[in-house]
Parts: sequence; structure tokens; C-alpha cells
Amino acid sequence: MMRTAKPEVAAGYSFYYSVIEGFDDFAAGKADTISGMTAVDDYTLEIKLTEPAGDLGYRFAMPATAPIPPNPADPEAPLGVAEGHDDDYGRFLVASGPYMFEGSEKLDFSVPAKQQEPVEGYQPDKLISLVRNPSWVADDQDDLRPAYVDAITVEICPGCDQEVAEEKVANDEIDHIFTNGVSAQTARKFSQDPELQDQYFVEPGSGNYYISMNLAVPPFDDIHVRKAVNYAINKEGWRRLSGGEASGEIAGYYTPPGLLGNLLEGYDPYETPNHEGADSPEGLQLAKDEMAQSKYDTNQDGICDAPECKGVLSIGVVGRVAEAQHQLIAQNLAAIGIELDVKNFDNSTAYGKIFDPKNHIPFSVFAGWLQDYPDAYTFYFFPMYGPSILDQYNTNYSMVGADPEQLKKYGYDVTEVPGLDDKIEECAALTGDERVQCWAEAEKILMEDVVPIVPLIWSNVEQIVSSRIVNYTYCLFDNQMAYEQVAIRPEAQ
Repeated sequence: MMRTAKPEVAAGYSFYYSVIEGFDDFAAGKADTISGMTAVDDYTLEIKLTEPAGDLGYRFAMPATAPIPPNPADPEAPLGVAEGHDDDYGRFLVASGPYMFEGSEKLDFSVPAKQQEPVEGYQPDKLISLVRNPSWVADDQDDLRPAYVDAITVEICPGCDQEVAEEKVANDEIDHIFTNGVSAQTARKFSQDPELQDQYFVEPGSGNYYISMNLAVPPFDDIHVRKAVNYAINKEGWRRLSGGEASGEIAGYYTPPGLLGNLLEGYDPYETPNHEGADSPEGLQLAKDEMAQSKYDTNQDGICDAPECKGVLSIGVVGRVAEAQHQLIAQNLAAIGIELDVKNFDNSTAYGKIFDPKNHIPFSVFAGWLQDYPDAYTFYFFPMYGPSILDQYNTNYSMVGADPEQLKKYGYDVTEVPGLDDKIEECAALTGDERVQCWAEAEKILMEDVVPIVPLIWSNVEQIVSSRIVNYTYCLFDNQMAYEQVAIRPEAQ
């Protein structure tokens, strides 16, 4: 936990542990230890919090809290074998499971960190090579992971053509692709070809896709405009471009239903016939009726006619499917007078634009979120919580809950936006059924009183494997095939 807190490490997810007494003081260099953590005995860790966190168990189930072995050459080293490896510990990781990085047996922690040789089986941006861990014995240590295969080799290929890799799976050149889904063309090929159908799987995802509107930028500072946009979007058309029903379930609200205990089944405050939005006469009329209540519709005819409705900057991403989806959204909004100026960038550039709250991006057509662990808090803490708005890497693209000081800091003319910070804090403190019920209530506030987004789909994950693979098992934690469960046909080895 000390390593997770260290700013030099820049570890992911440290924000989840700020509720621990003394965690932030240690991170700021104001303390030598984390005061709220005490080893009561060899088997008990006592945690003291500064505020209630009903999901603390989930937070401690994340890899960020995984124990680090003590250094045999220096048992007093505070960070154990990770001492001196602030930015490269991955290549010195000691495995306790069925697999380890190739070459791990050569790790030598008896010499200073700078003189230690990293494992050969992990080369950043190139490869991961996993082999059996001789210290792991399934019979008496682990009844959850059969670990059938003897080795796993992963090629890391930034920028590679995904469809080329998918073709390699079809040809049995590789067994699997570690990615969130496949192209629509590949999905059709695998789902329709009798020779490939048993190698194609549609799995429930743990995330969503949505459109984001900036509450601090006209015309989206008007709730009637935001509601009209919700009625106008053709969600079915957007999903069809994604690959159809296999790509996910059309979303009537934001958080995936399973995290809300399915308490909101059937809830869809902006439902239109066949989810076609402004592409259906009824949907278009609902959107116009809502727009007519907006100050940006000066003659109340259902068309946004104020200057703020023209040339509205919208950030999207490049790609044939994505750009077709962006065009559909622009077409839908043009029907109610909102003219989008869509700018498409590569993913990293696009995110760079919307991550900076000083850029005042009014509209984003490519937003999505994945759970960190199975609790609705992970969908609210960053995208929907005012205190989580950051100078950089800000994922509250809508500026939900921004206070007047934040709005002034980032140069907005608007001085007030709606939020639900109090409700988020209320839910975060609860446990059990009360917690789930509270998040369901928060969802209705978000969709009816704040309305910062247009939910599109709760995403599925389409997986393909080679014909060599048997005992395919899906892991919802990372939305991937579970490599510790998979096996290879004997004749294919």
C-alpha cells in the first residue's frame, strides 16, 4: 500500500485508498507510514477509514493491493523486492500462481536494484512469455485454476491491424486476441460459417457506451436541450453499425443493470419506438416537444435556432464504423436544429482533447466506461462526481457536479451546473441491499434531473478462438478468455 501511495510510482487506482487514514499524508511525504493500517497479528490487518466505504472489500480485491514479497537480502526494506523499482517492477514480479515470466528463476534480489537483471519473459511493447511456476502445486494450493497449458506466449502489438490478427485466429495461426471485441466483419464470418461457429462467443461485458454533453457549455447548459438530444438519438441504428444485437443491449439508462440488482428493469425515460429516435416520427416529435421548452428554441417550434446551436464542436474517433456512427448522431441532431461540427482523431488524441476541462468540449460521441470491480461506485466516482474533476486526465467530461470555483478555474462562463454529489456520497457509505437500492435511486436522478449523457448500449464482448482451443471460459474481470482455464486439443499440441 505504501508503494501504491507513492507519487513516483504513479500506480493505478491509488485514489480508491484515499479513504484510509494517513494514506494521503504518506503520499504527500508528511508521514513515514500509513497510520490507518495496523498488522494486529500475522493474520489480521486493521484498517481505519476517514469516511465510510461500503465497498472496501472490493477495493482490497484489486491487484493494486496484492502483497509484495519481502526481500530475502534485506528483510527490513519497506517495499520488499519492489524496493528501487518504482517504474519497472513488472519485470521483477515474483509469481505465486501457476505461471511466471520466463526467466524468473534468474531473478537475484541479493544485489542492489540497479544491478538486478529483469526477466526475459516480459519485454514492454513486445512480448509476454509465461511458463509454469515450479513452486505452484495445484493439488494442495489452488482448486480454482486448473492451468492446463504448459506455456502462454503473448505478442504485444501496438497499432497492429486488428482484422489481420482476427484472420490469423481463423487460420489457427494464433489462438486468441486480447481485446474488447472483434470487427463486425469478423463477427459475421464466425457467427455464420458452420466451420467457425463453435469458435465464436458473445459474452456479457462490464461496461457501456454513451454520448457525453458538457453541462457548462451552451446549448447543453439547458436541461431541455439535453433531454431532447436523448429522444433524438437513433440507438438501434447506432447499434446496427456496431454489429447488431451481439454488440450489446440497448441502454435506457447509464449503469449496467447487474450492478443495480436489476431493480430498474424496463426503466427507459427517453424511449422511442424501436429505439430509433428522430428517425421515427414519434421519436422526432418527442424530441421537438422537449426542445420547444428550451431557451435556445426562440420561437418554440421544436427546433434549436439560437446561434449556440450551430457549429457545435463534437469530438469523435477515426475508423469506418465509428465515423458512420458519428454521422448518424449528427443527422439525428440536425433534425432538431443542433448542427454538429464533428472532428475525428485517433484514440489518444481524441481522449487528450476531452481529458482537459479547459478545452470546453461541448459534445463527445465516443464515451464509454468499464467497471473496476462489480459495484456501481466505479461508474459514478470518476465520470459523475464533482470532486473528481481533474486538471488533466479528467473523465468527468460533462462537468457534472462542478462547483462555482471549479467552473471559474477552468474558464467557463456558466456559474452553476447540476450534480448528484450528495447522493453519491450517501450510496458510497452503504452496504448490501441498501447500497444497491441507493445506486438505483441515483440512476434516476442522473437520468431525469441531471441528464449529462445519452446512454447507447450496455456492451457485450465478442470473443473468437482458434480451433485448437477447448474448455473456453470467460472471465468478466477483464472481459477476456480465462487463460488459466483454457486447454488445447491433444492432437493440436
